[in-house]
This record gives sequence, structure tokens and C-alpha cells, in this order.
Amino acid sequence: MAAVQMLDVHFPTTDGRMLILSRYTELNADQKLLLKQLKLDLPPQPPPRITSSAEVRSPPSPSLVVETFDRPY
Repeated sequence: MAAVQMLDVHFPTTDGRMLILSRYTELNADQKLLLKQLKLDLPPQPPPRITSSAEVRSPPSPSLVVETFDRPY
């Protein structure tokens, strides 16, 4: 289960804010089987967040930024 990660995907908006989608990686067949056998479920995907224009420190880059964080489940 250590391979399951939570990702923050940042999308710049046309008005200078940032849309942030936090998502965990898709489970492979073995991980799904393990969770089923343990009678566990991953929590639901978190809702999207959007920054206010005051939170943006620099102009958004046209490229996609992906940050990874290890979060135990």
C-alpha cells in the first residue's frame, strides 16, 4: 500500500487564481484485492480547492505542476 500516493494537481485559471485537485493514485489489482480482503475503503476524493487572487504569489505558469505527498491510509 506504500505505492498509493496523494497528488495535488494545480491548474492556473484565466483570472490568476489556482484550481487545486487533490487525488490519490489509482489502485492496481493487488491493492484493490488487499483492501477488499481487509474490508477497507479509501476515503472519498477530496473536493477541488481554488486559491484567492491574494494567495497567488507569482503569475501562474502555463505548465502543469504536480506535487506528491505520502499520506498513510
